[in-house]
Amino acid sequence: FGPDPEAKPEGGGLLTPETQRSVIVGLKADAPNGKVGFDVDGFFVDFYNQPVQATSNGVGVLRSIGQQRYKGIDLEGALRPAKALTVKGNIGWDDARYRDFVDQIDGVPVQLAGNRQVLTPAFRAGAGLLYAPERRWRGSLTGTWIGDHFLNSLNTFEAPGYAVVDASLGYRFERFTTAILASNLGDRRDAVQ
Repeated sequence: FGPDPEAKPEGGGLLTPETQRSVIVGLKADAPNGKVGFDVDGFFVDFYNQPVQATSNGVGVLRSIGQQRYKGIDLEGALRPAKALTVKGNIGWDDARYRDFVDQIDGVPVQLAGNRQVLTPAFRAGAGLLYAPERRWRGSLTGTWIGDHFLNSLNTFEAPGYAVVDASLGYRFERFTTAILASNLGDRRDAVQ
């Protein structure tokens, strides 16, 4: 699955299986009346034995030596000031970096340790307003901010952050709901992880 489809595991046979070590810690709380709630969690994941392209005696080979780390904190909250009304928000910080990862760039091996992983923003935030009574009109408006992210593994090309806005409008009858959903109103289609 790399740029060189002819590359084979070095020494023949199979690559060492990819492994990971992860820790996730979180706390979730809701008020007894359901009007307020929040969720916070922190995590880190280490990936080992990732396939890395290399050259051995002029032949493209794969080595099971790549290491990456992904860590972050996420915070989410909801407020329900009225029975049918919900206000939500979230914010997240992520740090996804190569730890020991040598890649072939223009035929030259380059150590990427310390660089941010491609297409992985460090900051994300979102907010939403949802109105959903049991009957009649309902709707929502949500927005998400995706922060700056790198487009290459050398971290020399950075894409700016952008916003995605979604909306809905519907009507709830006794036995069914009809709705119009509008996704990505700003027409942004940036590639991110």
